[in-house]
Amino acid sequence: MNATGVKWMLVTLITPEGITWIAICDYYYAKETVVRINIEIDRFNKAIGSPNAEDVQSRQSWTLTHGYFVNMGGFTLKLSSGDRRRLNGEQFCHLIEKHTNLFPSITKEDIQDKSKADCKRAEWQDKQDASY
Repeated sequence: MNATGVKWMLVTLITPEGITWIAICDYYYAKETVVRINIEIDRFNKAIGSPNAEDVQSRQSWTLTHGYFVNMGGFTLKLSSGDRRRLNGEQFCHLIEKHTNLFPSITKEDIQDKSKADCKRAEWQDKQDASY
């Protein structure tokens, strides 16, 4: 277990309600992000009138999974200097409200698939670490 894991284990033992509060806040911010993004999706779909199938697919309503993904920094913005900046929910919503052409096309299944891949990679790493 790494230092971050130990830190969270100790926090959970000392103040379990603190972890519950963090989870409630994460849920609130994810929900708020989804509402804001879905408003922009509705505006986009109304602006283009009768969208073709490709546009409809790329502008599907977002779910809570999307909200959590955005708020944990799942999207990055490549700056003109070549640097990448991780976006939080507020930054992402502001960007999409100003520049709807930057709207990413990612499904709930894509996000869950990335999550499963990360878990399998971490499991493989743990097995390798244990073998030494």
